[in-house]
Amino acid sequence: MKSRVTQDSLTAIYDLRYAPTSYDFGIFLVLADCINQLRGQGSFSVNVLCNDYQSRGQGVEKLSRQERIWKARNIFQSLSSLVPNIDEFKIITGPPPPLIGNLFPFNWTYSYRKSYLESYVARNAVELYYEGANPNVFRSTEMAREYVAEKYKTRYVTLSLNNSIHNEYGTDLDAWYRFYQYIESFGFDVFVIPDQEDLLFFRKFKSYPWKVFESASINLDLRFSFYEHAATNFCNFSRLTSLLFYSKAPVIQFDQLINGERDEPFWAENFGFKPGEQYPWASAEQIMTWELSGFDRLCQYFDAFLASQS
Repeated sequence: MKSRVTQDSLTAIYDLRYAPTSYDFGIFLVLADCINQLRGQGSFSVNVLCNDYQSRGQGVEKLSRQERIWKARNIFQSLSSLVPNIDEFKIITGPPPPLIGNLFPFNWTYSYRKSYLESYVARNAVELYYEGANPNVFRSTEMAREYVAEKYKTRYVTLSLNNSIHNEYGTDLDAWYRFYQYIESFGFDVFVIPDQEDLLFFRKFKSYPWKVFESASINLDLRFSFYEHAATNFCNFSRLTSLLFYSKAPVIQFDQLINGERDEPFWAENFGFKPGEQYPWASAEQIMTWELSGFDRLCQYFDAFLASQS
């Protein structure tokens, strides 16, 4: 994906006729920001087109219309608030106004469809990084950072659970609760961030007596601020937790190859690198383990984290 030199402010268009109502929107924002950087521009605008909304996205067909609308607005507005370079954000529910000039995707028109997937495929961030862009575009707001810094003054670790409607990749809660206790034995505070759909519908996480930060499941600004302030953050692979690699928050992510369903072609096509590799811009505190999140493996990586702190 090549950037194009222009003096006009960038207008990014996320068209829900073709794009999913999912955290892939975060990748779309990363790509738009990277292109904007390479053009030397300070800010850009985002338009989400909801006319002829097709309700596409993982598990979305199981939600009511009201739930889909809430989910869409929560994803789009919350993620946009985490990108400081976005100066205008709009959700357009009717026919779109004329959109011309410096657009992303470059050749978008209302009849446009060909290659639309390119505008939210993560491998393009790798290409833009090698062109000179910085993909670490997500950052919590100053208000959220101040709130977390004031409320949580001790060192803590977070565990992000993944138990959604689309549940074949769900977290083994028994193993993660044992891991929670293991971290506590070293004197750390540990906080669980439940899966948003589990929080709203099933509440499986309530079966265990761990400390839970429920608000972070709903509010992405609080979630990212909490991640940024943590000693480290353990999580399963998901579209949401993968966005941590586009921030400066520490992260140790598991289950990239769960059930053998995400093979080398999947990673090359979607992310731009092979299993076993890391995001090329990742810091030493941002780790894709390529391991299953069993209790022993979780403990192994926590022990390595402790050793790195000494």
